[in-house]
Amino acid sequence: MSQPLHICHITTVHTDRYDTRIFRKECTSLARAGYTVELLVADGKGDEEKQGVHIRDLGKQAKNRAKRILRSNTLLLKQLNRLKADVFHFHDPELIPVFLYFKRKRQEARVVFDIHENFSEKLRGGRDWIPSFLRAGFSYSYDRLEQQAQKRFDGFVGATDGIAEGFPKERAISLHNYPELNDYEHFASPSEDRDPKRIVYTGGFTAHRGVTQIIDALPLVEHPVELHVYGRKEEHIYERCASTSGFKKVVYHGKVDLLDMLAQVHRSSIGLVCNQPEGGYQFAMPNKLFEYMACSIPVIASEFPHWQKIVDAHQAGITVDSTDPSDIAQAIDTLLADPEKVDRMGRNARQCIEEKYNWKVEFAKLERLYHQITSSES
Repeated sequence: MSQPLHICHITTVHTDRYDTRIFRKECTSLARAGYTVELLVADGKGDEEKQGVHIRDLGKQAKNRAKRILRSNTLLLKQLNRLKADVFHFHDPELIPVFLYFKRKRQEARVVFDIHENFSEKLRGGRDWIPSFLRAGFSYSYDRLEQQAQKRFDGFVGATDGIAEGFPKERAISLHNYPELNDYEHFASPSEDRDPKRIVYTGGFTAHRGVTQIIDALPLVEHPVELHVYGRKEEHIYERCASTSGFKKVVYHGKVDLLDMLAQVHRSSIGLVCNQPEGGYQFAMPNKLFEYMACSIPVIASEFPHWQKIVDAHQAGITVDSTDPSDIAQAIDTLLADPEKVDRMGRNARQCIEEKYNWKVEFAKLERLYHQITSSES
C-alpha cells in the first residue's frame, strides 16, 4: 500500500488561521482522510497542532505593505525549501511570484494554486491602496502573471465554476465552499424555536456585500423585524450604517464561534446575502448562502444568474435586485407574511444541501486532483 500523500497548504494573507475554506474544510478533511497535512500561516500566534493539522507560523506580519511582502516571502521560501511535501497548495494571488521561483528551483515539486476570487476584476474594481489611475495597469500586470502560472503550475482550484473555467481544463477543478454536513446535523429541519421577526446577515459590516442596502431596507418593511448581524466590521461602513434610521432594528454580535453562530442562524426566519454587482463580488459563491440553506432557513439573495440557478430552481428563497432597498424590503415582507412558505422554502433549501451542495461531494474532487498530479504519469 502506498504512503499517504504529504500536503502543505500555504497562506500569508488570511489573518484567520482557522479560515473556513482553508483550515476547516480543506486541511481538516485531508487530515481525517489520513493525509499528512501542514498549514503555513503568518499571524504571529505560534506553531500548533489542531485537528490533525500541523500549523507552522512564519511570524507576525509587518504593517507596512512592502516590508510585509518582502519579509513574509523570504521566510516562506526558507520554510518551503525545508519541506518535502508531495503537494504545495497555496491560496494567495500575491504568492504567485514566490511559487514561480520555487517551481524553477524545484521542478519536481507539485504546486496547486487555489483561486478564491476573480482577483483581476477586484483590482479593476478598486483596492483602497491602489490609486484609481493605476488600477487598469495593475490588473493587466496580474493577468500576465497568471498566464505564467497557468504554464508552470500543476493544478488549479477555483472557488466557483466561472473561476475554474479560466484555467487549463485538464488541470483545473471547481471546489465550492459547500457546507460540511457534520457541522449542521442539528439543523436538519426548521427550528421549533424560530423567532418570526428575526432575520440574519453573517457578512459583518464590510464593503460591497450589501449590508448598507439591507439596513436601508428595514424602515420599508411593514412587518415587525429585527436584523441580527454577525462578523467583522469596517469602521467607515459601520458608522455609515449606524447613522441611518434602519439601524435601530439592528443587533450586532461581532465575530463569534462558527457553531454558535449557526445555532442562531437556525433560529432565524430569513438569511440575507445581498452582494453588490461590483468589485468582483457578483462572481463569488459565498459561504453564507449555503450556510443559511444548511440551517433550513430560506434566503433572500442577489439576482445574479449563478445564484438564481440554485435559489430559484430549488424554491429555496427569493432573489432580488440587491442594489434596491425597496426590492429587498418587499422580499422580507413576502416571507414574514407567510410562515408556511418560510417552512417550505427552508426544507427545500436543506434538501438540496443534503443531495448536492455539500462538502463531501467537493472533497472527492480535491483528492482526485492531488492523485492525478502526483501519479507516475504526471
